[in-house]
Amino acid sequence: MADKIKFDVVMPHNNWQGVRRALETFRKYTPQDRIGKVIFIDQNPEYQKVDDLVDLHIFTHGQNLGFAKSMNLGIRLSDAPYVMCTNDDVEFLNPQWVEGVEETFSRYSTALCVNPGSPRNPRASGDAPINAPGYDYKEEWTTEQYNEMVINLGKGHIIDGICMFCTIFHRERLDKVFGVIPGKVWFDERFASGGEDYDMNRRGFMTKIPENNFGGYRSLGTNLAYIWHWWYSTKKEDTGQPGVKYDGGRFIDKWRGTLPQDQNPDIYGHNGLQTIPQNIIRQW
Repeated sequence: MADKIKFDVVMPHNNWQGVRRALETFRKYTPQDRIGKVIFIDQNPEYQKVDDLVDLHIFTHGQNLGFAKSMNLGIRLSDAPYVMCTNDDVEFLNPQWVEGVEETFSRYSTALCVNPGSPRNPRASGDAPINAPGYDYKEEWTTEQYNEMVINLGKGHIIDGICMFCTIFHRERLDKVFGVIPGKVWFDERFASGGEDYDMNRRGFMTKIPENNFGGYRSLGTNLAYIWHWWYSTKKEDTGQPGVKYDGGRFIDKWRGTLPQDQNPDIYGHNGLQTIPQNIIRQW
């Protein structure tokens, strides 16, 4: 049996109207002995009525700090062995999601982080999300339906390199990732609305330290656990359109190095710049 983990939660929020359901389903479908603090970074102009569901409610009076800066603020307040950095547009389906994450960590001693799967995903990066055939949205999933999804849709697959939307980090390993400013910045704040997760993937893979057999940390997507993700639900303040994954090509700019213009750096550190820049702290 996999070891139980205990984790704090950091959830930034801008304007997704389903945020209360995200928190309600988290509380309903997560065993209480796994939950540390729930830290809610509220960037909506109106104070959200979620105090019964969170432990720390930080209200920015509508100032959008950006995803990376919001996450760093929350991680500074976290002191559990693991920390879950999650979007607000997720829903939890069954208590066994935690067991799937724990099993994945137990299998891979080099796992920096684990992100559950979702039956709803984009057709391609930045493309429209669609539901997997036979797995449309339901407010309630029976245990039998959930287990069937894990077995028949998940098929036990583990993925190296992920888009991070509900990511549980091993805190001791996170603190060792190259580029981190200890106690201050884990996600690089040059990214404001996308790309910071690709950057974290790459820096984790490039963190080759003796305790890790010089192999690099792995960012894993697990299909041993499932939650629901309403992709691209945060709306841009100026246009009202859904947010996009990339943030102006900042990932490419940071990591291109001497690659020609027709080649882009990958998230594994195989090409492009091999010296890891220190993360940036953006001013408030």
